[in-house]
Amino acid sequence: MATLLGVQQIDQVVRAGQATRVGGEDAIGTALHATAACHTRPRESGPSVSASKGDPHQGPLRGNLVGRMGDTLAVRLARLDTCGVSDALDQLGLDGAVQGLRPMWACPRIAGQVITVRLHRADPGEQGARHLGTAAIEAGGPGQVIVIEHHDREDAAGWGGILSLAARLKGIEGVVVDGTCRDVDDSRDAGFPVYARAATPMTARGRVSEASMGELIRVSDLPVHHGDYVIADWSGVVFIQAAHAEEVVATAESLAAREAAMAEAVRAGRSVVEVMGASYESMLGRY
Repeated sequence: MATLLGVQQIDQVVRAGQATRVGGEDAIGTALHATAACHTRPRESGPSVSASKGDPHQGPLRGNLVGRMGDTLAVRLARLDTCGVSDALDQLGLDGAVQGLRPMWACPRIAGQVITVRLHRADPGEQGARHLGTAAIEAGGPGQVIVIEHHDREDAAGWGGILSLAARLKGIEGVVVDGTCRDVDDSRDAGFPVYARAATPMTARGRVSEASMGELIRVSDLPVHHGDYVIADWSGVVFIQAAHAEEVVATAESLAAREAAMAEAVRAGRSVVEVMGASYESMLGRY
């Protein structure tokens, strides 16, 4: 029977990029099921109903997300939600909301700067220089989200369980796959948020491979650059171009504060007809 590694040893294996083998089995794969569930981040069953959506300084953050993020803008983004950010984009006349991406398990909100990966259909006999997603994991850390363009085929997963474990140990916030993923149970047990279009049990091996990392990709029809920002929760996924990120986040914070005041007025007994009257309908300034 293979010797099982503790989570610190797994971390060392992943960080060193070693192919350590214990008792004839891959160390990371052996430890995946045995230890991940015991060493997960705190999990939530989705955004908290009791938390005020509008308060830009409150909200359901995963674990000590703000404390781990070095990027101040990413910290501010993580205090918002996709609906508020989408409203800010509307007010500024910008695109960014993407339809059809959803959490693959009851994972919490994620936010951060984008690391881009593009996959493509593997040619017959093609042997990739590395397994898809691994370079992005090695390059990533807290405050970053891996985003994968996976458009060429639906019968192959663009993300899997060992990748989730490795990314979790690097402190990466989560992954968004514009396509299919697999090993959803393993990702859940590792406490690693995965957003995708669907799940499949079918492997990527021999079907898709990595075409690029750190270059322009498309999520649905939206161009996404390495270094842009993304936020994902149970309402969807929204991207922000890096050049507009400060303005979008500031606008979303202002809108969130206004909605918080409206929610407080409803709690205080004011009529919802009055609170959500003409001023609410015109608050985005474009309609």
